[in-house]
Amino acid sequence: MANMSTAKRVLPALVLIALAVMTVMLMTTPSDPRLEARSPARSARASPEAASLTASVGFAYSPRLSRAPTADRSQSKLWFHDRSWWGVLNEAPAASFGIYRLEQATLEWMATGVLVDDRPEARADVLWSGTHLYAVSGGRTSTAAEHVRLMRYSYDADSQTYGLDGGFPLALTETGVRSLSIAYDSASRLWVSYILGGEIWVRHSDDQGTTWAEPMQLEGVDAGAVIHTILAYGSSTAILWNDEMAGAVYFTSHNSADAADVWTDSVAVVQDAFLTDDHISARSLEGPNGAAIYVMIKTSRDLLADVPDDPQMLLLELQPGGEWVGHVYGRVRDRLTKPLLLIDEERRQLHLFAVAPFGRGSVYYKTTSADAIDLSAGRGTPFLATRDRGITLPTSTKQNLTAESGLVILASDEVTGHYVHASLALPRPLPDG
Repeated sequence: MANMSTAKRVLPALVLIALAVMTVMLMTTPSDPRLEARSPARSARASPEAASLTASVGFAYSPRLSRAPTADRSQSKLWFHDRSWWGVLNEAPAASFGIYRLEQATLEWMATGVLVDDRPEARADVLWSGTHLYAVSGGRTSTAAEHVRLMRYSYDADSQTYGLDGGFPLALTETGVRSLSIAYDSASRLWVSYILGGEIWVRHSDDQGTTWAEPMQLEGVDAGAVIHTILAYGSSTAILWNDEMAGAVYFTSHNSADAADVWTDSVAVVQDAFLTDDHISARSLEGPNGAAIYVMIKTSRDLLADVPDDPQMLLLELQPGGEWVGHVYGRVRDRLTKPLLLIDEERRQLHLFAVAPFGRGSVYYKTTSADAIDLSAGRGTPFLATRDRGITLPTSTKQNLTAESGLVILASDEVTGHYVHASLALPRPLPDG
């Protein structure tokens, strides 16, 4: 690919970040919540913020699915539009995925009858651009049946539903891929990226997804990528990926004013043995000094000798000036996994979620100012749980949140085969002065 350098640089400020945080003392890890699983539309208290937080167990998804319907780890299944939350969900006994609307009065996900993908192994990453809904969906195997499809939908405010636009779906690959992701930048360019054979491939469209440039292979990946994400920030687009072979998290960016194949040299944000894993969640936030990026990653420190104080989950921050700063979110003793990051844009707060213990369990969260990150020790506050503690893979929206939208996360309960979700009201920011 023209103009793409193969050079990689390491940012020394975060190399061996684990060694820099070994002296931080841990607080006692809170115990798991004891929420009883309930029938759909019945709420349950899940944290001290009971006045603003509701949690519900939803309907069953198809037992034909070989993995949780809220997979994959870096994807988003929800969006907010027209005063409602929407999602791409699967409902038993069908193995297909469709668009659902969250009915706030009953806390139920209601089917709209709009199909997204009829393939049980396909998983979609969805994005609301402000004018269209985009869903990019595909499986993970090398078969043609699991190839990547792009769907574009238009919203009808009168009927409060979505309709598939003419000419869609479009096939973007010939086979299934790993770590499928979508983004929409400040120049109205649509991006789709994915991992194939350990390499990252990128495609773009300048006409709202109608036509697509040929796939471009991102250089400098070295066939070691296991998970990645693509996101827009300011006037740029970023790709971050975990390379388990190199033990590093890499970053590259594209300026929207440049040709589509011009990307910066890839930079190792963190690099050290067992400092990466196949978990990543990233969001961006505009500020008075420019755009910042926030990234949650899980390390593999638990695979070393069991050192409870080693960092297990990190929050990485790309400040507007270009400096990367690392923060410890949780340690090996906390057994945190499957991170999810959301941003309250109006109050400039980060809402950070993770599942504990490893595999499946309950969802915990922490909240901090985006401008002065301060993370408490331990797992955090219980957010979402069921009696069987089978929750895994929380997901939400790519959009930043407001008081109007509130906050909603959706997860899978692998013990019961049901969806679970929780919502949190977000206060309006205080008036200036």
